[in-house]
Amino acid sequence: MLSPDPTVPVGGGLPPTLSWAHAVISRWLPAEAARMAEVLPVALARRLTSGGDWGGSTLTMPGDPLEIAFATHDPLSLRYTVDPGVQDLPELLALWHRLGAPTLPSEPLETAQALWQQGQPRFHAFIGVRHRQAEDRFKLYLEVPEQAASAAEAYASGVLECPGVLPNRPQRVEMIGVDPTDGRIEIYGRITDMMSHEVGTVLWRGGLAHRKAELLELLSLCFGFPVQRDLPGSVFGYSYARAPTGPVAVTLYTHARTLFGREGSIRSSLLSLGRRYGWDLGLYADLSAPLANLADLTTRHTMFGITLVGDAPPTVSFGLAPPEESCG
Repeated sequence: MLSPDPTVPVGGGLPPTLSWAHAVISRWLPAEAARMAEVLPVALARRLTSGGDWGGSTLTMPGDPLEIAFATHDPLSLRYTVDPGVQDLPELLALWHRLGAPTLPSEPLETAQALWQQGQPRFHAFIGVRHRQAEDRFKLYLEVPEQAASAAEAYASGVLECPGVLPNRPQRVEMIGVDPTDGRIEIYGRITDMMSHEVGTVLWRGGLAHRKAELLELLSLCFGFPVQRDLPGSVFGYSYARAPTGPVAVTLYTHARTLFGREGSIRSSLLSLGRRYGWDLGLYADLSAPLANLADLTTRHTMFGITLVGDAPPTVSFGLAPPEESCG
């Protein structure tokens, strides 16, 4: 249950820039969209009050503090991430409490606070939300400052019970994700100028080295050319998600524009992939319609990821800063 936030004006709701996008979401997922309209004024209270900075977030290229997430394995959920603009841990925990989210484990919070003290975080924390029917789930993404890279890697090795890989390559842990519902800890990192043979090494840390060829085949299909030696683009991200039970999930990320080009091309490519694999992308098609004819390189599409876990087929996820109806 949400708790009232005294910083949100009476009658305050979604910003006008989200009105069209929220109406689109409501047509596809009405109950979930209603929950979103309750959560966002609380989660984004700092940015929605007078003097707040709606357009200064590092979450998306346009600077919007809201990203809608799409996951091919879960089309019936409404997923999104917000950048609350919170600068310290007590304020963050107070916001978390107002959202009615489950109690967070103390260990990753203490780790994040220690890491923050070693450097200057850019955004501190993001909050992930998932609504599905009557269930709400919340995830906290805690930033790792660049100056705390060594300590963060040591923490990651403990969580995964496996040492770091590719130690001589330019890479670092950038975020720690915490899902208190199932106790899942996620480690997010990035590597510069990644090569195809290194994909197997990254997968090895999650026990999935044998699926390297499968991942590269799907990546090549997305890119439109065989990925043989160098991966497209200068920076790739990866994540490891580990719950107390079950296998580790490994995801390889890059910017959607790295694989698919400009704004309109990203949209058409994703819809084409959806038709090929039978993904349910109806909501995405409607929400991204204003972008169909755009050729911008500063895209509202954000990251694109391919996830492997156990022996399950690969799944895809990607993000979108919701556009206005007239942006095209």
